[in-house]
Amino acid sequence: MLKLFPKVSFSLIIILFTVSLFILPSCKKYDNSTQIRRIDTLINWNNKAKGMLIIDAQAIKMRVDSMKIKISLLDSNKIKSTGVQLKSDLVQYNGLMLRYIDFLDNYAVAEFDNSVNSRFLDDLKKKIVDHKIQNKSLDTLMNHQEKIIQSHLTQTQEIVNTIFSIEEMYQRLNTRINSIYEININIRKEK
Repeated sequence: MLKLFPKVSFSLIIILFTVSLFILPSCKKYDNSTQIRRIDTLINWNNKAKGMLIIDAQAIKMRVDSMKIKISLLDSNKIKSTGVQLKSDLVQYNGLMLRYIDFLDNYAVAEFDNSVNSRFLDDLKKKIVDHKIQNKSLDTLMNHQEKIIQSHLTQTQEIVNTIFSIEEMYQRLNTRINSIYEININIRKEK
């Protein structure tokens, strides 16, 4: 019986070793390569949105301030040229100014959203890499964050496209408004 015990024990060791080869891999941390690729895609989308936020908001703010000054002078009753064309130009110019103001508000929000998204995605990626987040909650979180980033990217594209779409009209109107503004400034200086 003593001789049988060492054989059983050796067989038991081999069986336990074989079983452990199958059990231990299932106990190891989950494979997160799919989630890492997904988060990298979201980071790339957010970076694409950030790449669109290259417009100098301060220059647009200065443009708005200049437009306000011109509108206030030309819209007063003391101007020399009060033709129908000027009134039409002033209405359009005022509309452009309001679009620029709207742009500045939306641009600031887009910049803020981009920085918040960037920090969140970096933290989430670190948690994924370190296996500090559960797979079930990660899928829900990733789906939600994907919608947020897609929405942010779309809104950023719309904001930038809007500013570029009105530039030609601004240049055309600004030339006419500037010439009338300069005439009226010179007349006021002469008085």
